[in-house]
Amino acid sequence: MKLIRAGRLARFIATIRRHNLGTIRVGATGIQVTRIAGGAALGLTDALRPAVLDLAEMHAEDPGSLASMLEEIWDLAGAAGGRDSHARHELDERVAVLLEAVGAHEVRVYDGQVERLASLLWECRGQQAPVSLPAQRREGGAAA
Repeated sequence: MKLIRAGRLARFIATIRRHNLGTIRVGATGIQVTRIAGGAALGLTDALRPAVLDLAEMHAEDPGSLASMLEEIWDLAGAAGGRDSHARHELDERVAVLLEAVGAHEVRVYDGQVERLASLLWECRGQQAPVSLPAQRREGGAAA
């Protein structure tokens, strides 16, 4: 009986921990795919590094310009109440302009890496079904 409980506990722990499946390489950029409960997490650190360097360059060239742009975004973020508000649309436009300026708006994947990314994401599908523990079933479920 203890062996069965240990197996169920191991399956339960497997559903909640992150599992690194692999990394695809697109030039100098790596995209890390990690299985998480209910899906996948994409690590884009390599892809965002050039954007951060571009921000640093913008700051070095004109600190006031970058600071005022970020202040405007911050002010609009505070004013943006609902999805349809004018401030929300203005915020989305300003963020899009900033992201376009630093080139952080997309990560391009080519050729065989598309298939590799697709297979890694496919591995994440349906792998994280919750496992109930015997005590939960006896007590009426997880909500009990």
